[in-house]
Amino acid sequence: TEPAELLGVLNKYHELIVEIVLNNGGTIDKFIGDAVMTLYNTPLEQADHPARAVATATDIVRALPAFHEQFPDEFRLKLNFGIHTGTAIVGNVGSPEIMDFTAVGATVNVASRLQSLSENGQILISESTQMQIGNMGKSQYVGPIHVKGRSRPIPVYEIRL
Repeated sequence: TEPAELLGVLNKYHELIVEIVLNNGGTIDKFIGDAVMTLYNTPLEQADHPARAVATATDIVRALPAFHEQFPDEFRLKLNFGIHTGTAIVGNVGSPEIMDFTAVGATVNVASRLQSLSENGQILISESTQMQIGNMGKSQYVGPIHVKGRSRPIPVYEIRL
């Protein structure tokens, strides 16, 4: 496969994800290789931000079967999700020459760790997110999981479609 072809496929995935994120009121923070970091509750407050994050993930998963029809099997990727709710430092980070509006802190790190632990299209969420979405999605308790940077395991749930 040619690099230009792979980049084209990646960009199509990003187009799908960005559209769904924006439809759910999310803010695209950045693209990190094939990952997309998304924020909610910033720059404007959203009382239902955990539900919006979960809705985004489930909307993407539901859109994938039709989306995949345009690709041969080797480009039909499973997307993995990690969602955590908490306090983060949000603002412009960088130097006078290059600034980036982003979020930093333990909340961002936990979400990233959950995403890296998810596999085969899983939507993993933290207990803090689960407590705030209530019965919105069918979730199943996965168990306590050790994540890098945390001294104790965190309770993790999987959203089931």
